[in-house]
Amino acid sequence: MFKVSFKENPQFPVKKVQRFNGDRVTVVTLKGVTQVPVFLQYFIPRKVFDWTDTLKNVDVEFVMSKMYITVTGKSICSKEDKVDKILGDRIAEARAKLHLYKFMMHFLDKVWSYFIEQLCGTASIKCAANKKDVNKEHLSEAVNKYWRLYKDEQKHLNILLGHESNTESSQEH
Repeated sequence: MFKVSFKENPQFPVKKVQRFNGDRVTVVTLKGVTQVPVFLQYFIPRKVFDWTDTLKNVDVEFVMSKMYITVTGKSICSKEDKVDKILGDRIAEARAKLHLYKFMMHFLDKVWSYFIEQLCGTASIKCAANKKDVNKEHLSEAVNKYWRLYKDEQKHLNILLGHESNTESSQEH
């Protein structure tokens, strides 16, 4: 549920890389699409739609049963550093993915919270909300999935930026 797909389509390019200022600034735009489940197609709350309009670096468009998500990430090379296009692309793409995962995490959390508020007295919702082994198709599990992806991508970005050293070698000494 809510898996974002980046399948290449001539009418819908997935990744766009732009370079500015003598290749010192790299902007990566990723476009993905996710299938909105039938039970949500007509019941996404207005406050969630309004929230998606206020986001920076994320553009969301709902068309029929699909949600199209466009995210951007930017990397800037200082004048003292040597320009490395590949590293700049990877850093910008990692930042774009962070925006995507954070958006999905908050979007699903807002939808989940809305339905818990609306259906608070229903036994099946209480039961599903209290289960330890939540079904993989469950909204709360999707939130957890994007939280894990966000944390993994954050670690990847820190490694690219050189902020995080190899933890195994530091533990040995």
